[in-house]
Amino acid sequence: MKEKKDLSEQIESFTNKIAKPLSKFAAIPGVAAAIEGISANMNLIIIGGVFMILYVLSSAYATGTENAILPFLTPYGSNVSQVNSFTLGMIGLLASISIASKYAEKVKVDHTTSVVLSFVVFMILSNWGVVDGTLSTANFGSKGLIVAMFSSVLSIKVYKWFIDRKITIKLPASVPPAIANSFIALIPSFVIITFCWILRNLMNIDIVSVIYGLLGPVFDASETVPFAGLEGLLYSLFWSVGIHGGNMISPITQAVTNTFLSENAAALASGVSLTALPHWYNGARVGVTFINYWPLLIFMAFSKCKEFKVMAPAMIIPACFNITEPLFFGLPLILNPFLMIPYIITQVMTHLIFAVSAASGFIATKVAISVPWALPFPLQQLIGFSGDMKIFLVDILVLALCTLIWYPFWKAFEKKELEKEALLEIQ
Repeated sequence: MKEKKDLSEQIESFTNKIAKPLSKFAAIPGVAAAIEGISANMNLIIIGGVFMILYVLSSAYATGTENAILPFLTPYGSNVSQVNSFTLGMIGLLASISIASKYAEKVKVDHTTSVVLSFVVFMILSNWGVVDGTLSTANFGSKGLIVAMFSSVLSIKVYKWFIDRKITIKLPASVPPAIANSFIALIPSFVIITFCWILRNLMNIDIVSVIYGLLGPVFDASETVPFAGLEGLLYSLFWSVGIHGGNMISPITQAVTNTFLSENAAALASGVSLTALPHWYNGARVGVTFINYWPLLIFMAFSKCKEFKVMAPAMIIPACFNITEPLFFGLPLILNPFLMIPYIITQVMTHLIFAVSAASGFIATKVAISVPWALPFPLQQLIGFSGDMKIFLVDILVLALCTLIWYPFWKAFEKKELEKEALLEIQ
């Protein structure tokens, strides 16, 4: 008689089944290059996170009063924020370079030419020229990440297509390689750059807006449990494939949130008590949903895998301030065949738990101020939930459930990474 598997074994078996096709997908050169290229920027992402923390501590933004947590840093607040702007704020632009570098290695074409070509294509597709002497950087951050993936793979694919068919300008062997490579790349570069220029400038097609328009479903935000579940699903689905989930849905959620805040503030000014305000503040759930990531950080810290143990400390400090990009791009969590499924499950579950707690009146969410997202979550929650200590009971429940869900998937992923590590040590 076949021995019955326990729940953990059943989940691990299911994970292995879905991991196989997802692993094949992740092994596609373009997809693998996107994962590796984004991960290659982890050092800059961590540094950007550190400077974001310094900015939060140096400004009154963090406390909601006139005083900063570290007032001696206040004169340098704007200078500190610049580092974050040039790292995390430029992740799309940086990815257009790093992804191209990885993809060029995989398809074996000239590295320098590929990187430069990808950068130029990204600039054309994500911009609309110089306006009043200013070049817009709106799409250089995480919003431009998917364009960076597209531009890197597209430009190098076209370049390789021309090279493979020898549709190039070939110079005599006596010409230095650097010059010869430039002329070899001339025809394919002209074709791809001209095509993208026509697309963006003459046809006036905004690739960023088109992609975000297709991926960002339009729906009316509301204070309902189903909406919270849908929001969690969309947020996690976008992040799972490397698209900033918050940026995707924030045009909708922020518009509603700002309306709710202004109505609550007006009610509060007219004498209405905090508990009787018209809306529960949807933005206050941030601290709850960020707890979803902590089991992973704890697993990494105590992992037998050397790589995870080294990475964990660098990720934990930014995570205290709700900065999770190092985890997304460094582990990585995005496009990870083992961790995508539990991530989506835990995000949806966490959103639903918060919504039920708020809708039922178990936790107080009637606020009239915007809670800074980068504020450490215990303090953020005390402000966001009007000092209601019951929110920490919700936190404990979320942490326990997320840990149970993450664990079997994590063990399967860790096992795979340990096998890779053992292979490298033998070599």
